[in-house]
Amino acid sequence: EAVHESAVENHRVRRCTLYFYLEDDSIRIEEPKEENSGLPQGVFLNRTKLYKPGTCSETYDPSDFMIGNEVNIFSRHFRVVDMDKKTRDYFAERGIQAPDAESCPEDPHRKKLRAMQAAKNNKVESITGRKKPDTLGKYLKNDKQALRFHVLWDDANRLYGKKNFYQLCYYLSDDTIEIRAMNNSQPFPCLIKRTKLEKDRLNPGQGFYQAEDLICGEFINCYARHMLILRCSDSFTQKYYKRVHDFDQPVVKIQEPPRKVIKNTVPPYNGFGSEADSLANCLNLIPKPVCQDLQRFLNNQGKVLEFHAKFTDPKPEDRDRRFVITYYMDDDTCAVYEPIKRNSGIMGGKFLERNKYKKPMAPKKNVNKELQGLKQLIVEKIHSRMVGGPYNLLRAFRSFGADSTGCIDFSAFKEGLRKSGFNGSVFSDAKLAELFNAYDISGDGRIDYQEFVDNVMQDKPIATNTTNFQSRWLRGSDFYVGAKIKIMFPQTGATTQEFEILRATSNTLNLMTEHPDDFPKSNVEAIAAKLAETLQRHHVNVIDEFRRHDTEGRGWIDPKQFGAVLNQWSMDFGLVEDELKEHEKLTLTRHYDRDGDNRIYYNEFMDALRSAQKIQAESSETGMTVEEGTELLLEKLQNIGQNTSAILERFSQIDTDGSGKISWDEFRTMLTGYGIELNSDLDKSLVMIKFDKNSDGLIDYREFTDSLFTALVVREGGQSQTKRIPRPISELNKLNQSQDETITPRMLEYQAVLRVAQQKEAEHTQLKHMMSTFTSLFKCKLKLLIKKL
Repeated sequence: EAVHESAVENHRVRRCTLYFYLEDDSIRIEEPKEENSGLPQGVFLNRTKLYKPGTCSETYDPSDFMIGNEVNIFSRHFRVVDMDKKTRDYFAERGIQAPDAESCPEDPHRKKLRAMQAAKNNKVESITGRKKPDTLGKYLKNDKQALRFHVLWDDANRLYGKKNFYQLCYYLSDDTIEIRAMNNSQPFPCLIKRTKLEKDRLNPGQGFYQAEDLICGEFINCYARHMLILRCSDSFTQKYYKRVHDFDQPVVKIQEPPRKVIKNTVPPYNGFGSEADSLANCLNLIPKPVCQDLQRFLNNQGKVLEFHAKFTDPKPEDRDRRFVITYYMDDDTCAVYEPIKRNSGIMGGKFLERNKYKKPMAPKKNVNKELQGLKQLIVEKIHSRMVGGPYNLLRAFRSFGADSTGCIDFSAFKEGLRKSGFNGSVFSDAKLAELFNAYDISGDGRIDYQEFVDNVMQDKPIATNTTNFQSRWLRGSDFYVGAKIKIMFPQTGATTQEFEILRATSNTLNLMTEHPDDFPKSNVEAIAAKLAETLQRHHVNVIDEFRRHDTEGRGWIDPKQFGAVLNQWSMDFGLVEDELKEHEKLTLTRHYDRDGDNRIYYNEFMDALRSAQKIQAESSETGMTVEEGTELLLEKLQNIGQNTSAILERFSQIDTDGSGKISWDEFRTMLTGYGIELNSDLDKSLVMIKFDKNSDGLIDYREFTDSLFTALVVREGGQSQTKRIPRPISELNKLNQSQDETITPRMLEYQAVLRVAQQKEAEHTQLKHMMSTFTSLFKCKLKLLIKKL
C-alpha cells in the first residue's frame, strides 16, 4: 500500500487474513494488530458478498484465491501468499494441487521498529551470548527473606544535629534496600524507600550494593550520607553470612558520652506575689493554683497562741519594752503587738501586722560526696521504720535513738543507726561524725526534733530543693517559753531584733499540752522520759531530793520548791540549760499540779519517772527469733488437750466465707478461749511472719494446724527428748537479754507492713470523718471561708 506525504517511508506491506464462506460465497477480511503500527487495524472488511470487477452478477469462488493470484477488492490489490491446511485439503479433494507458499516481502516500517527495539534492549548481550538473569527463580527462592542491620548516621556536627539510628533491610529476592528510623519520633521515619541503592551516584559504573558489600564496621554511601553498619538485627542475618559467605559479622559498640543531668533547681523568691504562687510557676509549665489545706483550717479555726516577749539584747532605751506575739494556727500567720506605756517615749501599738513570716536558719552544710551513698542508705532505713506518714514523725524520731528525750547526740545517733537495721560498724566514726554534723544545723552537737524533721525525714521533691534556702516559714512549735526567735520578712529577707519569750497565757499552755505531737516542748511523756534518763545517768536519788525540801513530811511540795529542785539539779548536773528547757519545766509543773492547789506529790512524780524508765528498758530489750516464738506457741497449743481436728473445726466455724484465712483479732479471740493470751505487738509479729505468707494481714489457719500436727507427730515419735516448759509469748522479749541484737529484720519488715495497713484503715476512717465534718460546717462557715481564703 502506497504511503503519501511521509519523509521516512513510501509504502507499507499490510498482512491480512481472508475468510471465504462456502455456504453463501461471502468474504471477510481481518488485519492482525501490530504494536506501534500507527494504523487502525482489526476488521478490514465485514462479511459480505463481493462481485468481480466489471460484472454485476458474477461472484468470487474459491479457485479465485489460489496462491499467487491477485484480487482487486474495492480498488485494493491483495495477493494470496499462503493458505492453511484445511483449505489445502479442500482443494486436494477436488483434484486441485495448491502451489507452495510464497515469501512475504518485509515491511520497512516493521524493520525499523525492530531495530529500535534491539537498540533499546542492548542487543550486544545477545551477540556475546550472555543469558538474561533468572529474576523469577531468584524471587521464588528468596521471597520474604531479608537481611536486617542496625546502622548509624552521625549528624552531630550539624547545628542541632544528633546521632540517628536506623534499620537497614536488604531484600534477597530483588537486591533492594529500605532504610527506616528505629523509632517513630522523627517526622519522616522512612529515610529510603525500597529500591536498589547505587554505590556512587556520580559514578554509575560501580553498580549497586549487594549482600556481600554489607559488612558490620564498614560505611555505606546513602545519597551522600555515610552510614555505619553496627550489627545484625536478627539471627537469620548472622546465619546467612555464616552459611553463604563463611564469616561471622562483628558487633560495633558505640560509646555514648555521659549525659549531663540537668537538675531542676528552684530559683530564689523575687518578692512578687506570694511565695507559694511563685513556686508553682517553677514546678509546672502551666501553673496550678495553690491548694489550701481546708481540713487543717477547720480543725484549727479559732486556735490562737499568745506569748509575752522582750528583746534579747536590747539597747538601754529598749529594756522596758514588752511585746505580745500572737500566732494563729488556722492559717499560720503571726502578729506582734506592743502594749502602750504612758510616758515611755515609745509609741506602742501594732509592731508587726498579721501576715505569714519566716524564721531565719543557719546555712545548710555541704555533705562530702563520698558520704552521699551512706546518707541515702540511712534515710531509706529510717523511712522504712516511719510507716505512719508525717503525722508520726515524733514516734519515728524516738525509734531513731532519742528514746523520747527530744534530741540526740552522736552516741545516740550511732545507736539509732543500729536500731534502724543499719550496720554502722562498716564505716569509721569519722565518716559518721561528718554525716552527723551535716544534720546538725545549729552546731550544738545535737539533733533536735525540728532539725530532724527539716533534714532527715523530708521525702517531697519540693522540700529537697527548698532546704537549700536559709529560711523557712514560722511554725507553732517555734514558740515556747524561753525560746529566742527572729522574724524574717519573706519579701525582703530583713529580720527583726531577736525576741525572747517570757511567758504564755494559760489558754495557750493548755492548747499546747492538748497537742503534744505538734508541740514537743509540751509533751509530758517525752519530758519525763528525758528527765528520768538524765537522773538515772547521774544516779540521783529523787526521793531524798524532794524530802529535803519537804521538811514537814507532807508528801508534797509547792511549785516553787519543785522549781528549786530543778534549779538545784541544774547547778549540780547542768540539766536545765543543756537538756531541759524553761517551757518543759513549766509543763511538768502544770501537769503535776492539775487542780491548781500548788501541791506536787512527789510519789506521783516518782511513779511517772519509773514508768518512763520502764518504757525505755522495754524498748531497749531484745526479742527472739521467729522460729523460737512459733515453736513456743505450738508447744503451748499442744498442751491444751485437744487434737488438731477439733482446733481446725473451731477455725472453720470462725471462717464464715470459707477462704481458709482469718484476721488477727479472730485468731487471738479463738486462742483466748484456750487460755492463751496474745496481746503484744511482738506476739502478733511472730505469728504473722510465720503464717501470713502474702502479707495481707490474714492468717492461713490450715497451715497453722498442719504445723501443729507435725509438731505432735514429732513429739509422739520420741524425736523430741526434752520437753520445754510452756510460757506465754508475752515473755519472749525476756529470754535473750544476753544477746546484743534487736528484733530480726524480717520481724521489723512485717511490723512495717502491718502498720501501713493500719495506717491506711485509719486514713480511710479519718477521711470519712473529715467529709462529714466538712458537710456539716460548710454552709454555716461559707462566708468566713471566703473571707479567709
